[in-house]
Amino acid sequence: MKTYALPVSILILAAALIVGVFMFNAYQATGSVIAGNEYRLAEIDSSTGTTTLKSLPGSIGSIIVDANGSTGSVHFYATTSAATSTADLIFGFDGSAPEGTYQYDISFGKGLLVEERSYNGQAVITYR
Repeated sequence: MKTYALPVSILILAAALIVGVFMFNAYQATGSVIAGNEYRLAEIDSSTGTTTLKSLPGSIGSIIVDANGSTGSVHFYATTSAATSTADLIFGFDGSAPEGTYQYDISFGKGLLVEERSYNGQAVITYR
């Protein structure tokens, strides 16, 4: 009776090696960001209200002001519920801020809620 233990084990080892090579390459960085760790964008455009951007921990990368306004403000809270307490306030952004990119790189642990208070400008938030 012939045994095929050696050829079968060689085939299993070769298959495991091929799978390992493909899995290793899937997580390498393309450019400078690993897949799944890139920033997302949210647009703020002349309105009043609250928006929950994220319900898990993350970070705010920057705010890009496209068109400065003259009134209002935007407040960022580390929560997913209604913004009733200033204890969860991360920071506030004035409506009359000049155009440009403002780097923050601030982390939050409970989620991210954005509250627009009569803001009449245009801005983009980068977060992850």
